[in-house]
Amino acid sequence: MREFFRHQVRWSRTIRAARRWGYAGLVFTFGLPWRARRCCPLRVRLWAWILLALTFFARLAVAFTAAALVLGDPQFFHDLVLLPLRDLIAPIVWAASFMGSRIHWRGDVFELKDGRLIAVK
Repeated sequence: MREFFRHQVRWSRTIRAARRWGYAGLVFTFGLPWRARRCCPLRVRLWAWILLALTFFARLAVAFTAAALVLGDPQFFHDLVLLPLRDLIAPIVWAASFMGSRIHWRGDVFELKDGRLIAVK
């Protein structure tokens, strides 16, 4: 899990360095965590649960279209159960990408400065 998180943060910091304002706006695209957060209290209205279900099925449709139809990924259905977990981890990775500019890649450590990788000695 540690390597997965490190890999995700590396990608996120690289994307953040390339497109800072666009990357900052990604916070609005985390539909599943936003909806799940709204459904956490005990007395939740029916419309909140309906929106959560719609968001979940829209996310599945996007994943299916990208993985199965466009990429022809045979592993998609096997890994489908991990999709909600990945979507709930995404905002944490997004936030962690703003907490530093170092990335670890293939055993080396780099610093992201002005969109460039600089090896740290």
